[in-house]
Amino acid sequence: MNERIKQLWELASTRYSVYEILKPQNERKIIPDIFAELIIKECAKYVDVMWPHQKEFKGTLDVGKGLKAKFGVEE
Repeated sequence: MNERIKQLWELASTRYSVYEILKPQNERKIIPDIFAELIIKECAKYVDVMWPHQKEFKGTLDVGKGLKAKFGVEE
């Protein structure tokens, strides 16, 4: 497995154990959901860095923000 993917999984696990456990049970995210969000954020960051001169996405968003919006990932 890619080292960055391993790091993101560890971060998702840590975030779950530290932050999500403090939330009411009906508001908690599970580790795979947190992991998926971290991957989308990583992809969005990559796109924003690799293509800094991209055209606006749907007229208002850059590609990274569009990617996050597509998957429902908040900033």
